[in-house]
Amino acid sequence: MVNFSLPSESVLTSDQRAYLEAAVNVTSAALSEQLSRQEARLAREEKLALERMLLSRVLASQEDERMRLSRELHDDLGQALSALLLEIGSASGGDAASFVAFRKRMEGSIRALVDRVAMLAWELRPAILDDYGLPHAVGRYAERLRGVSGLEIDFQYLSPAAPGQKEGRLPPEVELVLYRITQEALNNVVKHARARRVSVLLTRQPTEVAVLVEDDGIGFEVERVLRGNGEQCLGLRGMEERASLIRGRLRIESAPGKGTTLKATVPLG
Repeated sequence: MVNFSLPSESVLTSDQRAYLEAAVNVTSAALSEQLSRQEARLAREEKLALERMLLSRVLASQEDERMRLSRELHDDLGQALSALLLEIGSASGGDAASFVAFRKRMEGSIRALVDRVAMLAWELRPAILDDYGLPHAVGRYAERLRGVSGLEIDFQYLSPAAPGQKEGRLPPEVELVLYRITQEALNNVVKHARARRVSVLLTRQPTEVAVLVEDDGIGFEVERVLRGNGEQCLGLRGMEERASLIRGRLRIESAPGKGTTLKATVPLG
């Protein structure tokens, strides 16, 4: 708003009044345009800051994933191969029965290594996710992890689609994020929960899709873990960051001796 002050005794002609009104309108329009430009500039700066923040989160998440895989390659495969070499080097000649026993041990060790390499390949990027979608990818990952870990894993997929009806694929970014969250949640169960059973429930509704992972393990203090900087904390924070990138939310409920429930929900449309 623009105001002009005149002495109380001043009397304006109609032309002067029209001129002042025009001046007020022009000045107001100029100020409004300037304010609009400032608001647009601030909006652009906020958008750029948000994009930079999200990019930094994505990069940090990718680096955490690479670091984890690097540790697994070094600790699991590296040590297993070293042990295999030592056993081969220490093998000595003997009778046929000794050779058969040695060969069986080698076959078992090599099969275990092959399974571990296959799991690492799945964790990097499962082709089934691109070819068949999220439900098939999560189901197959649960099946493979069950075979490797011995953990009892129950997977269910619920959708409003009628039996036999072909439903459309979820957006690629939603499929990838929910797959990674499920993968990280199951890996946490294997590494930290000391659980016997875990259930994975994937549900799809017209307005949202969600994944629920529940285990009967030892549980933990959520707030205490999130305040730390250990591997479990980084994993939980990584899942939260992934969900936030696609406007999703992550809820974690746990207590010592009570197991853990993790739910990720992502809106659709």
